[in-house]
Amino acid sequence: MDEHKLAAVFRDAVRDAPPASFDERDVAAASRQAAARQRTALAVGSAFGAAVLFGGVAVGTDLFDRAPDSQPASLSAADGPASGDARDRGAPPVPHMESGTLDPRATEKAPSARPSGGPPPYDIPEDPPKQGGGTSGSAGPGTGGTRSGCGPADRELAIALAGELPAAAGREPSPASGDCPSGASGAAFVLRDRDVVGVVSVVLGPEGSGGENRELSRPDGARGHVVPTPRGRSLTVLSEPQKGSTTAPFADQLSGVAQRLAARY
Repeated sequence: MDEHKLAAVFRDAVRDAPPASFDERDVAAASRQAAARQRTALAVGSAFGAAVLFGGVAVGTDLFDRAPDSQPASLSAADGPASGDARDRGAPPVPHMESGTLDPRATEKAPSARPSGGPPPYDIPEDPPKQGGGTSGSAGPGTGGTRSGCGPADRELAIALAGELPAAAGREPSPASGDCPSGASGAAFVLRDRDVVGVVSVVLGPEGSGGENRELSRPDGARGHVVPTPRGRSLTVLSEPQKGSTTAPFADQLSGVAQRLAARY
């Protein structure tokens, strides 16, 4: 095709196109608006970055400048000096009891607890007098022999008693309270028998202290049994109720327990 004809065709096509909706001035204005938006975005971003940087510096300075005694209260309490009671050691507190009173909850929280000032097992028989027959079984030492404390808890007796009373298994024994015949040994546990709480003690008398089987009882509700051993010693199992109660724990089992324990000695 002749280039003159081609040029004429293009000119005819341009004549049929619609007029432009913008001109050079519109393009320049749009360019200026885009440049302004870009400058605004850069300014805002710079301000935000400065704020973040300043905040981070402030927090870091505060952490380094914090005084040692500004730790949380929980840490301060844990690191503070121990006062020796159950609360400072993290153990559950044992209920405060009046002297001589056993709280049933105390036997669960503190298995090795021992009643302070509780009724001592005064019915433990003393050495038989040389004349006049057996012992009286009255409260307090008589004239038939020298009395002394039962000494520390006897581990062998404690294990034997725990074998007969499962409630004592795993508990720490305490010394048997009250006066015992000279040469006697014993052990005691604070035990729970369903809703009844008290102290169950076992005392092995000295040689020659054996006598007859007999049942013990006191007005305060304490119950017990004395059984002679095959080697001529006496073995006493005594159950004392907590203060304010007249029901001794495991009272119905004491006779059988005493018989079985006595057979070992």
